[in-house]
Amino acid sequence: MRITLSYHVLLVVLSVVIAVASSFVALNYVRRVIPLPRSQRRLGLAAGAVALGSGIWTMHFTGIMAMRHAAFMRFDGGWTVFSWALAVVAAYAALTWLVRMVPGSWQNTAGVALLLASGICAMHYSGMQAMQGMRLSYNGIWCVVAFFFAGMGAAIAAWAFQAHLQTPQLGWQARLLAALGMGGAISGMHYTAMAGTTMTLVLPVASRSNNLWPPGGWLAVALCCAVAAIMGTLLLTLLVDKQEEVRARRRADLHYRALFDNNPDLVVGYDATGVITEVNAAALRILGYTPEEMQGKPFTTFIAPADRPLAWQEYSRVLRDGSAAYELNVIHKNGTTVRMAVTKILVRDETRMLGVFAVGKDVTDRYRTEEALLQAEKLRVAGQLAAGVAHEIRNPLTAIRGFLQLLQERVQAYGTYFAIMFSELNRIDQITGELLAMAKPQFPVYQPCDLEALLAETVALMSAQANLYKTELVLSRAEGLPPVQCDQNRIKQVFVNLIKNAIEAMPQGGQVVISAKPAGSHHVEVTVCDNGPGIPPDVMQRIGTPFITTKPHGTGLGLMVCAKIIYDHGGELTLDTQPAAGTRVCVCLPVRPQPSRPTADPSEAPADKPANRPVPTLTNSLL
Repeated sequence: MRITLSYHVLLVVLSVVIAVASSFVALNYVRRVIPLPRSQRRLGLAAGAVALGSGIWTMHFTGIMAMRHAAFMRFDGGWTVFSWALAVVAAYAALTWLVRMVPGSWQNTAGVALLLASGICAMHYSGMQAMQGMRLSYNGIWCVVAFFFAGMGAAIAAWAFQAHLQTPQLGWQARLLAALGMGGAISGMHYTAMAGTTMTLVLPVASRSNNLWPPGGWLAVALCCAVAAIMGTLLLTLLVDKQEEVRARRRADLHYRALFDNNPDLVVGYDATGVITEVNAAALRILGYTPEEMQGKPFTTFIAPADRPLAWQEYSRVLRDGSAAYELNVIHKNGTTVRMAVTKILVRDETRMLGVFAVGKDVTDRYRTEEALLQAEKLRVAGQLAAGVAHEIRNPLTAIRGFLQLLQERVQAYGTYFAIMFSELNRIDQITGELLAMAKPQFPVYQPCDLEALLAETVALMSAQANLYKTELVLSRAEGLPPVQCDQNRIKQVFVNLIKNAIEAMPQGGQVVISAKPAGSHHVEVTVCDNGPGIPPDVMQRIGTPFITTKPHGTGLGLMVCAKIIYDHGGELTLDTQPAAGTRVCVCLPVRPQPSRPTADPSEAPADKPANRPVPTLTNSLL
């Protein structure tokens, strides 16, 4: 009696689910064993092969049981076990090749597909051979079509799985696609092959019941156990994957927090609109703010106004290119600026931008050192220029002065004109003298000096000029001021110059406060403060440059000479000013300096002198 094929739909669906689930479990095993040592990898591949082979076998016999005439069928135990073993061996070979295949190689993908399709077909037809009491015949065309379906599904599975290995961000979606491809290969091959199979009952009919299970339901029990094992393994795999994902996310969060919180450099995170969302402890320490004062505000709030256009320009480049590096000035809470070398990085997930992280390194000291080196180079160049100018001007200047004196003796008229000419000649002589003071090597004579007495003598010397300008000189005396090893005449020249500048900065009168105090155990700090109009910011930025001055008849050379003298003593001269609030000049001298040759280039110091000390020269800071 020829049997007409018809199926229980629910069992057909169950068979497809079994194929997909077993494929997912097998591919998950393979994904886990790839990084393991060779011996453990083989064990993992064997477990995956058992899962996939059992899924192929279970899907096949579940599909057989889905036939409405399954009650007439009997199965040979030997062929049934052999078909299972054949499926496991073929699955092991295909998975091993899948692990070893070169990514992107279509030859390897085709090889895995052919091997797996051959295993599926071999298992199917050996499982069909296990059927007893049936005469089977196969249509060749349908057999070829079934093999084609198996190969295409296996190729899709191999391609999707390799894509997942190359791009882990694809996650479970790529694994699911691979499992659907492989499950489709298994179930598609089975039902296509069954469509080309003719079955004829040759044994007497023992029962015409449409009972689902055959007599001697050992196969039913085996199928139920296999289905339970596959589904249980699938659920366990999904649970383990979820736990690993949670642990990986927790580890990433811990690593991120450790890098963020313990980073010695400033780290600031802000969202896509530029609003600060988080700051680390180093940022709070460097800038002096609290988290509440920074979070929720645009990042440009803390950028120096002059650098805000640069900050927005670089922010646009971060959004376009993903990163940017540059330097700018950041505003400290106390109003001063901090020079920062900033690197900004764009943070995004697969679909959208999450924000930007800015990592900044405080390079204020380096920036000031570079300015000091530049200032030292200016002094060196100015000294070389001064030597040539003074040599070329002083000789003809002497001749001009002499002939003017002779003319003045013989010509009684024009006395006013002669006075003006002698005044201008004296001014030229003064300028060339200051130039020579910078250019001429000076070897200071270091002796113990009572700095308080030297300041008192200087104040007494300048009191007459102070009275002419209606200016009060106030000397603040500090107790315990240690004696300083210095060249008294040159240091006195510095104090005279600074006090003179302070007096001339207040033509309407005012007060100049001179104070001295210990600065630590190895330095003494002398300050000269006036309450004049201060130095304009544009002049302050170029202070120390020759001929940059605020005085109508000044040359700007006196301050450079002072800076050079302080440099020769191993000290530092700094200026702080505020418009309409006066200027404060600070001279910091070491108690026991290590003198170097008077040159602006520390690399030219003699071999017996330390040349690796910082370049102490004129530095500026705007309050």
